[in-house]
Amino acid sequence: MTTELKVITNVAALRSAAHVADDALDFLRSGRDIIVWMTAINNAIRLDIEHGRGVNVEALTSLAQYLGDDWGNHLEGEIKRMQEQLDGKESPR
Repeated sequence: MTTELKVITNVAALRSAAHVADDALDFLRSGRDIIVWMTAINNAIRLDIEHGRGVNVEALTSLAQYLGDDWGNHLEGEIKRMQEQLDGKESPR
């Protein structure tokens, strides 16, 4: 492999790694938002049990379950996509 080709390959790998790192930061920020939402739902459940006799507990726990499942699946797919990108099996978005 020529020196020029090695440099081009290394630059492409660095760009791919930088792109994955950028995506990872975006998902860390999203994860932070999810934690804030889940904390708010948990607080709402606690307050509903304390002051509202639990009339909204079922709906709130269903919402929490939906958010957890949806984001868990989404993040799992993104982890796989980013790993494939780092492994050179998929092009960046």
